[in-house]
Amino acid sequence: MSDLRQRTIHAASWSLLEKVGVLGIGLFINIILARLLSPTEYGLIGNIAIFTVIANTFIDGGFASALIQKQNTNDNDYTTIFVFNLVVALLLYFVLFACAPLIAAYFNEPSLNTLLKFVGLLLIFNSLGIIQSTLLTKNLDFKPLSKTALISNTVAGLLAIGLAFLGYGVWSLAWQLVFAMVVKTLLLWYYSTWRPKGKFKKSSLKDLFGFGSNMLFSSLLESIYQSAFSWIINKRFSLQSLGFYTQAKKLQEIPVLILSNVIGGVTFPALAKIQDDTMKLKFSYKKILQLQVFVNFPVMLGLIVMAKPIVAILLTAKWLPSVPYIQLLALAGMLYTLQTTNLNILKVKGRSDIFFRLEVAKKIIGIILIFLGLIWGIYGLVASLVLSSYISFFINSYFSGRLIHYPVKEQLMDLLPYLFASIVMAALSYGLKFFLPFGDVGMLICQGTMALVSYILISLWLKLSAVAELKLIVDSFINKPGDEK
Repeated sequence: MSDLRQRTIHAASWSLLEKVGVLGIGLFINIILARLLSPTEYGLIGNIAIFTVIANTFIDGGFASALIQKQNTNDNDYTTIFVFNLVVALLLYFVLFACAPLIAAYFNEPSLNTLLKFVGLLLIFNSLGIIQSTLLTKNLDFKPLSKTALISNTVAGLLAIGLAFLGYGVWSLAWQLVFAMVVKTLLLWYYSTWRPKGKFKKSSLKDLFGFGSNMLFSSLLESIYQSAFSWIINKRFSLQSLGFYTQAKKLQEIPVLILSNVIGGVTFPALAKIQDDTMKLKFSYKKILQLQVFVNFPVMLGLIVMAKPIVAILLTAKWLPSVPYIQLLALAGMLYTLQTTNLNILKVKGRSDIFFRLEVAKKIIGIILIFLGLIWGIYGLVASLVLSSYISFFINSYFSGRLIHYPVKEQLMDLLPYLFASIVMAALSYGLKFFLPFGDVGMLICQGTMALVSYILISLWLKLSAVAELKLIVDSFINKPGDEK
């Protein structure tokens, strides 16, 4: 096995361990907080996220990717981006601080004034740790990143639970966000040996700006588009509806973001190292796609089938109105990881110009779909996100496929066996509800068992190649790099 392949698989193993750990911790914390807090309080945090997500995009939306994609970087490059990110973060925080009263008045929520000023601090702390995180990612050193994520999320989550028990309401969620970022940044400085020792160079900023600016504007478009959903739901419907949507999005995103962050985060720096070998890129990319859908397709379809008992058991009946949102978002989530990987090919090839133009085209289509979806109310709005996701997949696949000679038709043929196995699994699990007169707990156990067993058997029967890839990942995690002779 090649050294790069071994390092990539081992890095993916550590990243997967981190994401699964964060998933378990985050799910446990979210269950407790959802029982202690109301949908309205989650709606308030959803309002804040509209602004903090967009602001964070200005800070780390493109230059981190530019540093990873560039092969020959130096201390001046890293110091330049570190200073640039910090200055941008401070400016954005002061803008957010000044606009907080206006934002609170616009949403008719006075508490947003102080909440925004406090939560906005995470922008500054985030900027202080981006270079450390970028270097660890570029070097495929995911072990310290895993430890950082696990520790910061655990500590911040426990703090939030304690504050919620003491009756601090929405402030428990605000402290969770800020404290997690503070701990994460401190740990990144502890684990990383990099310190600002170069000089701020306009030439470095100019060199990285070509690639980084396109990535920045692309990320900014995506952030604004996603945040628009929260804004529309709050203004057109209600803060409580926003709370249900926010909770649904959080539950649906847990498995999707784990997979996309693990595969996307690890494979981008790895594929960047072979960016000039188109044949190797296509082979590696094909394996990545199959591995993603092997996990993501059954998880998303299983979530659609079992959403109601999951919500009723974990979050209690007060959150049941979020079930339709979860099911619709899960349909969109089936293709999210594929879109991320397709776009990584454009980044690897240095074609951030195509990346940006595609984002503009997709967002224009998405905005049109939003206005059409609103005709059918809030469910039509969320359904527009699903349709937009599928259109985006075909657009991304077409352009990335051209760069590595992997056309959309060939990609779809490679993915069909995994879709077939997942649909059969979901149908078998869904059919149990007509034959077993169990409550939520019993039904969830039966459906979950049926889903797991049937999917394993179908995968083995079809001899899906991703099974062998997963075995390699497990073997690599057990046998660290350097153990092989």
